[in-house]
Amino acid sequence: MSWLLVGLAWAEKTAEVPSGEYATVEAACDDEAVTTIVVQPDAEPGGSCRVSRDLTIQAADPEQRSAVPLMIVYGDLTLHGPLEIIEEGGGEAVTVHGGRVSSRDLRLYGGDRGGFYGLRLDGGEFNAEDLQVEGFYQGLYVQGAGSVLEVSGGSLVDNGLAVSTNNAAFGAEVQLEGLDFSGNSEGVYLQAGGGSIRGCSFKKNQGTLISVGSGSGAELVGDLFIENESASGVIYARSDLGISDSYFCGNQGPAIWADGVKVGLDRVGFVANSQALVGVDATVEADHVSLVGDGEGFKLSAGSLKLTNSLLWESAPLAVSGAAVSGDHNAYESEPPSMGPGDGDLEITDPGFWSGFVADDCSNLPWLAEDSVLLGAASDGASIGAYEVWTEEQQDTGLGDSGADADRSWFSGGCSGALPALLVLALPGLALTRRR
Repeated sequence: MSWLLVGLAWAEKTAEVPSGEYATVEAACDDEAVTTIVVQPDAEPGGSCRVSRDLTIQAADPEQRSAVPLMIVYGDLTLHGPLEIIEEGGGEAVTVHGGRVSSRDLRLYGGDRGGFYGLRLDGGEFNAEDLQVEGFYQGLYVQGAGSVLEVSGGSLVDNGLAVSTNNAAFGAEVQLEGLDFSGNSEGVYLQAGGGSIRGCSFKKNQGTLISVGSGSGAELVGDLFIENESASGVIYARSDLGISDSYFCGNQGPAIWADGVKVGLDRVGFVANSQALVGVDATVEADHVSLVGDGEGFKLSAGSLKLTNSLLWESAPLAVSGAAVSGDHNAYESEPPSMGPGDGDLEITDPGFWSGFVADDCSNLPWLAEDSVLLGAASDGASIGAYEVWTEEQQDTGLGDSGADADRSWFSGGCSGALPALLVLALPGLALTRRR
């Protein structure tokens, strides 16, 4: 047994780059005997690294980013940053062919969208913590069936299409958490498989930011959609969709476009959007929703709307043609003609927002003052609308910063970093299980 342990120790080889033996990271990667590469900040990356074994590449200096070559992965690759891969010539920074990549503090840079893919995942897994993807035609692309993409923390900036799945990527799984999306032409396109988008921030992007195709499904929890522009919907759904504890403010075009599907909204705020939701033969179930200062609230042609425990204020709340509308415990300036009276409805002259709320300022949510008529008026004993009473603790919380450790407690108050379990919407059939 002791000889076996000695043999295993001899089989492991660490290379530091640059060194006399290895001038570039590529050279060390090409040596199949090397199991760990330690990269100095001044090291040259070389051209590309083909990984068909277990390999670890790590930065020598935790305070300086080191450059590594393009990665083509068939084996098991671990990247410990701060590391950087640059591809501005129309290629792919990382390509995974059925292998597995685990990374921490990795930056993929494609220049002014000169790189084609930041990542192309053709089967296998890509798991990243603190990932930055910038300047690619497509940032993260899931191509192969059964692929698993998990990203926690980081940003996708100035890409053409930030994240997408191919419609033939059957059984693929996409889990995104705590990411900032800004300056992208399109956001996240899920066309096959399933996934979740949790605690992410979408600010000042163009085009549709979340598109859920008929071959996919998604759960959205604790996300922000601020000052984006999309004529066809910031979110476009062709599969059933659950959205909870999320906030849409200052968006141009429909915040949500539902095309023949069921959409569940739980504790969702819409403030100063040109349109909150457009439904075409859609089934919309909305509970604890705030529509405040939107140009148009819910616009439905055919389908149905069930609206409960919700606030309709200074918006054109409902534009309904051929859709059935029902609900109770809602508050409004005057009863929408298409709705009819409901049990516990309130016709109000003032919701009683806290003094710091300004409808066209997306950094201040419509919290309620302590004397608001909406407090405790919902069917479940909570407040009508998506927001409770403003507290002193929340003055230091605001919307919080997006990221893996972001504070997402702004819908219920307090300073906990986790979403309260009772606020998470779980639609039947949309439960997602992490594959291991």
